[in-house]
Amino acid sequence: ITSRQSLADPYLYAGAVSLLSTIVGAWIAWRRRAATILFLLFSAGLTYFIVSNIKLIGVDFAERLLYLPSAFVLILVAMALARLPRRAMDIVVTLLLIGLSVRTVTYAARWNDRLSFYRRSVADQPEAARLHILLARDLMEAGDWEGARRTIDEGLKHTPDYWKLWSLSARV
Repeated sequence: ITSRQSLADPYLYAGAVSLLSTIVGAWIAWRRRAATILFLLFSAGLTYFIVSNIKLIGVDFAERLLYLPSAFVLILVAMALARLPRRAMDIVVTLLLIGLSVRTVTYAARWNDRLSFYRRSVADQPEAARLHILLARDLMEAGDWEGARRTIDEGLKHTPDYWKLWSLSARV
């Protein structure tokens, strides 16, 4: 969580596309007087705003909070799928179910070992200062002080103004 945003971050563009899609969808729903769709879009947007850390709520691994906004999005997806011909809907739902099941199993396997989970998370999100802190604390508990120092130094390269990294650095 920093005040800087990298223009190389693909999630920035995914968020922009999502925001634009929501605005266009709301405008179309407004013109068609589709109150249910407007309600679902508004509810998804409102609940996403609460958990998105736009207003800092200070939650690590906040993706677990996305279940509430995703419920509204899934209702919208189900409404769209229900409009497809039966055979096409069966194929799309089957492919989605298989793909998401594979993702669930592979992602859940990451959580089996906390230290490897933190290492993988830092590798995936190297600018996440709090992930560096979690990894460094786990390394300290394991007695790997040199690994903790390297982790903190790497975190400070990305977020040199984050006081918690400096505080942990002093402990190491």
